[in-house]
This record gives sequence, structure tokens and C-alpha cells, in this order.
Amino acid sequence: ETQELEEETQELEEETQELEEETQELEEETQELEEETQELEEETQELEEET
Repeated sequence: ETQELEEETQELEEETQELEEETQELEEETQELEEETQELEEETQELEEET
């Protein structure tokens, strides 16, 4: 019983680790996309000012 619980705990910790890494990657991607959006908004603003 204890053995089973320890194995389950181990598996859950590994899954948690994987999810944290995925979350980290997604946060980095989100950051990049926000920066791109910012750049595009600035470009749009410049274009609107030109017309």
C-alpha cells in the first residue's frame, strides 16, 4: 500500500514538473506575442497618422 502510494506520488510529481515546464514555455510564448502585438499596434498608429 505504502509502496503504491509512493509510486503514485512520484508519478504525480513528474507530471507536475512537466506541466510547470509547459507553463513556463507558454508564458514565454505569451510574452513574445504581447511584444509582437505592441509592435504592430505602434506600426498601425504610425500608419494612421500618415493618412
